[in-house]
Amino acid sequence: MENNLPTNLTEKDVSIKVNDNISLPGKLTLPYDLSKPVPAVILSAGSGPCDMDESIGPNKPFQDIAWGLAERGIAVLRYDKRPCLLRRNPNLGIAINNTKDEYTDDMLTAINLLCNQSDIDSKKIFILGHSEGAMLIPRFEKITNVPAGYIMLAAPAVKIQDEVLRQVQYLCDIGIIPAADSDAQMAAIKQAYDEINAITEADSQNTSHMVFYAPKSYWADLNVYNQVEQAKSITLPLFILQGETDYQVTMDDFNAWKTALQGKSNVTFKSYPGYNHIFTKTKGEKSTPAEYAEYEAFSPDVISDIADFILK
Repeated sequence: MENNLPTNLTEKDVSIKVNDNISLPGKLTLPYDLSKPVPAVILSAGSGPCDMDESIGPNKPFQDIAWGLAERGIAVLRYDKRPCLLRRNPNLGIAINNTKDEYTDDMLTAINLLCNQSDIDSKKIFILGHSEGAMLIPRFEKITNVPAGYIMLAAPAVKIQDEVLRQVQYLCDIGIIPAADSDAQMAAIKQAYDEINAITEADSQNTSHMVFYAPKSYWADLNVYNQVEQAKSITLPLFILQGETDYQVTMDDFNAWKTALQGKSNVTFKSYPGYNHIFTKTKGEKSTPAEYAEYEAFSPDVISDIADFILK
């Protein structure tokens, strides 16, 4: 497993300020040639308590992306999400009641940080999102005019609860969840699924009742969000990428994006046969969670395609 920063790159610690007392730790990876300001990418992680590397098992997809892009002359900013800090210290007092708390506020701070870096070309800042972080890119686009373009990796085209229901059914179908437990698991998921779908804007201030580890206010926020519809208004360059064996966000999602955005000259689509949710190779006939327990670097081909999109 690769742990050492390539010798031709530099990396410095940065902080994404949440409030006067709390900041999110992050890293800014810089290419070797800083003779002139360079383009940059901010990484937006998937759901849950993701650290700056989006670590899963021994895999560090965001570290791989940061180092790979920096070797192509592109700076990369990544940082721990607020839920990651809360997992380490539940008593921090950080509120995560909606996606503004979890994503948007910190993304705006990250953009501002890059705009004030002398090594960064502020006219060439991109946002790259993965999974839920990709799903929210149409929302980022509504709140800032700084980015020069967007990259969406494994972006859900449906509601998060729809993805979770389908994922659990898939794991039951392939035997990862034993048959003896599958009925009970599906019943529990379906109950939560129905509860989330019944949540309305009237629950936008309900921060105490938890469903799927998030308050009702979080689901009230997402239930009124249609990422596919909002993406139709994006006019900047947009690159949508998908692993074809991904079971968490599937080719059905990818095809929904293609159908909705077909004909828009600013949008590029590419899918990768044999690659899973974190863009590593699927080991068997079907992708399973066990793949994430084995180290494999994030696909260099995907990193190369992302770099080409940014640099062209």
